[in-house]
Amino acid sequence: MKKEGFRHIMQLAWLIVLILFFYWGIWLPFVLLIIFLIMDIARLSYGVKFPYIHKYIRHKHDLFTPTYTMLGMVLALAVFDKSIAAIAILMMIFGDLAANFFGVSAKRRLP
Repeated sequence: MKKEGFRHIMQLAWLIVLILFFYWGIWLPFVLLIIFLIMDIARLSYGVKFPYIHKYIRHKHDLFTPTYTMLGMVLALAVFDKSIAAIAILMMIFGDLAANFFGVSAKRRLP
């Protein structure tokens, strides 16, 4: 359950990134995307294990979930108007949070 609590906090951290976007523009999500991509390349190509993050990675041979999240955020912010992108990102954040919360609460795994 400790891992799930960390994931809930990470999902809410995307809300902070979205709020900071309105103050600093698209460069912050873009820089975070580049950082996550560099971390994934180091992890997948060279076997680098990041001390705190490594234990929360579910799929060891795939991109880290924040990389996909930041890619989606950057694409939404680049393609759509700010208000539409913000609504789409909020739906992603709270939808993922709710699905994760109710999925853990149900204690039943689907195949």
